Amino acid sequence: MKNLILLILILLFTFTSLNAQEIKSVSLIRTNNKLYISAELDKNIPEEIFEYLHDGVRVTIVYTINIYKEKPIFDSEIKEILYKKKVEYSFRGKNYNLIDGKEKVIIFDKKEINKRLIMIKKVFLIEEKKLGDGKFYLEIKAALESVQLVPPFSWIIDLFGGVRKFETPWVEKKIK
Repeated sequence: MKNLILLILILLFTFTSLNAQEIKSVSLIRTNNKLYISAELDKNIPEEIFEYLHDGVRVTIVYTINIYKEKPIFDSEIKEILYKKKVEYSFRGKNYNLIDGKEKVIIFDKKEINKRLIMIKKVFLIEEKKLGDGKFYLEIKAALESVQLVPPFSWIIDLFGGVRKFETPWVEKKIK
C-alpha cells in the first residue's frame, strides 16, 4: 500500500514538474515618460488546453504585475495590474476569439493563438513621474486562472482531478 501511494506521488510530481511554466523574459520600455512591460512564457500552452477550447470551454490567462517601492523595513505596493487574455473557440467560423486586454481579435491559426497567449507586448504600467524618487521594482507572474465550464460538468471535472492549470513563479525586475 505504501509503495502504491509513493508511486502515485512520484507520477504526480513528474507530471506537474514537466509541464511547469515560467516567465523567460521581461523587458521594460520607456516612452514619453511612460513605463510599459513586455513578457513571454518559456513554453507553449499545453495541448490539453486546446482540447478544452475545442470542446467549447472558455480559457482565461491572467498576468499579474505588482509595482513596489523599496523601503528599509517593508516594501510598499504602488500598483497592481491584472492583464487578462480570454479565448474561446468558435465552431461556426472555425476560429479563436481572443480578448487581449481591451483588444478583440479573431485568429484562425492555432500557432498564432498560442503565440498571442504566451506573451504580453507593451502593456502600460505607470507614468514615471508618479514613481518619484527612490528605488522601485516589479514582480510579474502568469496563471491559467479559469477554465469555465457549466455545472454539472465543472463539478464532474473537479471530482476527477480537475483541469490542469498552471501558475508561474514570481519574476522580479528592477525599475530604477
